[in-house]
Amino acid sequence: MRRLLAAGGLALAACTCWLLFSAAASAGHASQPLRGIIALGHSALTGENSDPQSPGRLVLRNSWATGTNAAVDSIYQRLAAVDPASRGHAVNAASGGATAATLVGQATKALRVEPNPRLVIISIVGTDIRCDGSDSSHYPVFGRQVKAALDLIARRSPLTTILLMSQAGEPLQVSKAITGTAGVRAWSGSDGCSPFDPNHTLDIKHVTKLTRFIDGYEFELAKVCATVPECHTDNGRATHFQVRADYYNYVNFDWHHFNVTGLAALANFVWPTVAKILNLH
Repeated sequence: MRRLLAAGGLALAACTCWLLFSAAASAGHASQPLRGIIALGHSALTGENSDPQSPGRLVLRNSWATGTNAAVDSIYQRLAAVDPASRGHAVNAASGGATAATLVGQATKALRVEPNPRLVIISIVGTDIRCDGSDSSHYPVFGRQVKAALDLIARRSPLTTILLMSQAGEPLQVSKAITGTAGVRAWSGSDGCSPFDPNHTLDIKHVTKLTRFIDGYEFELAKVCATVPECHTDNGRATHFQVRADYYNYVNFDWHHFNVTGLAALANFVWPTVAKILNLH
């Protein structure tokens, strides 16, 4: 079980996501003002399965990062409210199941549409988790892949602020939140990263192992981010997001992606970090 924490991004379905509602539909020029937002990474950013009427599908309007659904009040919507120049300038190039190796391609496409974004949000820790004994050797590879994307963004739009997200929700807290629900069955298994064993009993050793792997990948994020002037991590803040069982779209038996309620809560939780790094206070 490679992934577990939903909207923070575990267990990502294989979908391809591309959203643009930017007026700049073609590559722009360096002289254009900073405006808008780009989202890169996996399905934690795509609103996947957040609409009970569209089971299993991405729902980009519900993205906590770039969505347009008023019920979510995404980071994009909040940014546009305080920076009118950003209104209508959002690109979501995230893709379900994406690994760090896909970030350069995502960033290349997104920057063609919005060449000078004010903010780039990246949520990528998750699918790279292997849980087969090789994760520690994969950390440096992961770091190099993320850095390649950061360098590309910094080279093409040097003043763009980049935010690297940690996982939303600490594994033990999330596991306890869904205990007693149908989510336990979905998150049970014999591999070392399943928080519940095949008998649906919470396995603290597995949770500890998963947490250690997540920490290892997030440590790499911090290292490479420190090499890029306009890059910020959230300093692990998203880890403290308190996940609730009712944040999941259990109607469609998806205990890996947040529903609108959960996505709205996450957007609200992340916004102070965005406001701080963009000096919006």
